[in-house]
Amino acid sequence: MTVITEMTTAGKLYKVPTSDSPNYYIAQTAGYHDEGQGVTGEKPLPVDELERKLKASLSVSHYLPADKEHKATLALIFVWGSHNKLDQDTTTQAYALNSGDFSQSSNSSITLTQQNLLSRAALVGGSHFAHDFEIALNQEALAKSTGIRGIGVGPLEKFMDRDDKTRELVEQAYDDCYYVVVSAYDGAGLAHGKRVLLWRTKMTTNSRGLAMSSSLPVLIETGAHFFGKPDMQDAATLERNVIAEGQVKIGTAVPVKDKP
Repeated sequence: MTVITEMTTAGKLYKVPTSDSPNYYIAQTAGYHDEGQGVTGEKPLPVDELERKLKASLSVSHYLPADKEHKATLALIFVWGSHNKLDQDTTTQAYALNSGDFSQSSNSSITLTQQNLLSRAALVGGSHFAHDFEIALNQEALAKSTGIRGIGVGPLEKFMDRDDKTRELVEQAYDDCYYVVVSAYDGAGLAHGKRVLLWRTKMTTNSRGLAMSSSLPVLIETGAHFFGKPDMQDAATLERNVIAEGQVKIGTAVPVKDKP
């Protein structure tokens, strides 16, 4: 799992909540969103269940729902879903249908695939990671197109080798994932028709072999301490079992007579 909070300049000026001085919010659910190649039979988590999990985890970071005694200073937007890769047939067909030019579809499908990849990279590792990743991808493509790739380590491999976390994030970005995003806006600004983003917390987990209904609750619970967390320079990578380990209990042995 990966979690990152990206703080805006306005968000850095906002007070960090504590147990003695929590921040109060009103919440709005943007609902389920499916990006990339959809998975047949995927069942979104029920809205009320996901909201309940999010509110419980937000309280760990001292963000509480507003009430009569406590006025909301924040507006939180919840969105979740799956972000999957595009296959070659899908990207080629999409370009051809939109442009009417089948002769160029193979080249442009690469662009669509890269856009899909970088969008997922921004979810997994944040906008700065996605920016650096894009530079490495472009340098790799340039090296190959000009024939100077050679037999040495290429730009993309150098980028992945800069540290273990970068390699983990790149591998996560190349694969399908489930995600949850919580965006915090200034309440006073919204009251006057201004959308002032303060922070955005992004959570992802690899979705291979996992159901959304069992993955998202664990993801939300595990990332509870990262909501609105200031000064995150890069994404945190976390691990936790989604499926409980099974147990086998053996009872007392009983002798059984052989049948004649």
